[in-house]
Amino acid sequence: MTATAANREAANRAQAGFTLIELLVTMTLLALVLAAAAGGVRMTGWAHDRGTALLAETASFAVAEDVLRRQIGRGFPLAVGLAREASYVFTGESATLATPLFGDPAREGAGLHLAVFRVEETATGTRLLYQEHRLLTRPGVQALDPPLRSATLLDGPYRLAWTYHDGARWLDRWTARQDLPHLVRLSARGRDGRAVWPDIVVRPHSDGDRGCLSAAPLLCRDAPIPP
Repeated sequence: MTATAANREAANRAQAGFTLIELLVTMTLLALVLAAAAGGVRMTGWAHDRGTALLAETASFAVAEDVLRRQIGRGFPLAVGLAREASYVFTGESATLATPLFGDPAREGAGLHLAVFRVEETATGTRLLYQEHRLLTRPGVQALDPPLRSATLLDGPYRLAWTYHDGARWLDRWTARQDLPHLVRLSARGRDGRAVWPDIVVRPHSDGDRGCLSAAPLLCRDAPIPP
């Protein structure tokens, strides 16, 4: 082999080696790009799922807040008994709020109903149930079963609780039977204790003649029962 042929063969080998290194580098870069693209797709999917879950949670709280404001806000200040001995029909516990209200005439006709909001523990958190019962006032006050309507307003990995304001402070339980709370509040806290939604604060309806109904004298608080 002449020197010229040997040099040509060495050059060819060098050129072939360079091409192989180029190919390896290109393949490595392509693998990195594909890995980054796959990671981006996964991140995009996670962000989409998280955004969808957040929108669903926001919608649930918005619907629950609307129901609470409408139902509690139009609650009827129903009292049973005579004069200052009468007591309001109202339940205020950390897990249960119940208040009378007038039924929707367009649905089941006029009449008193009992709206009940109940917090129940679940395996993953709590849920808020709503039930509306027909309310009888004679003899005594009685909520009839089955409920006229029932729905789950909230259900998620948080802690729900009712509290009641007496004009000076928030209370976990309402015990003043001859008065109604100034405000009621539903709070939602995560496992870390942080709020997952702004507190829903509603003023119960307490206007009118302190619960008196001319057609149902037993419901009258400040007036004697007529003969």
